[in-house]
Amino acid sequence: MKKMKKLLALTLALVLVLGLAACTPGDAGSSNSPANSPSGSQDPQPSQSNDQPSPSADGVIAPISPDAAGVAAKWTEEKTADGWYKVTNEGGKTLGYSKDSGVQIIQVDGFAFKD
Repeated sequence: MKKMKKLLALTLALVLVLGLAACTPGDAGSSNSPANSPSGSQDPQPSQSNDQPSPSADGVIAPISPDAAGVAAKWTEEKTADGWYKVTNEGGKTLGYSKDSGVQIIQVDGFAFKD
């Protein structure tokens, strides 16, 4: 029975070490290393000449520039009885936030987003 417990503990430790060894610092969605590029070459990626930022691995394009003044808002904001603010986007998501938290609302294409 003692040998079985030791064998189980050793097996679990080995699995843990192998799992950690399989994770490298660049595995967090980064595809900038030569090994992760489709061609495997070490040539740098060509730079984009337009002013639009390129999407990240999860499809997010950042930074996003808020709308200029005068763009029609497609959202409303109301203070709740509990003291937090409810933001309702037309045909979109409803947001909630506290002004004491430091979160600010920005407007992009008329819709409200937390910043």
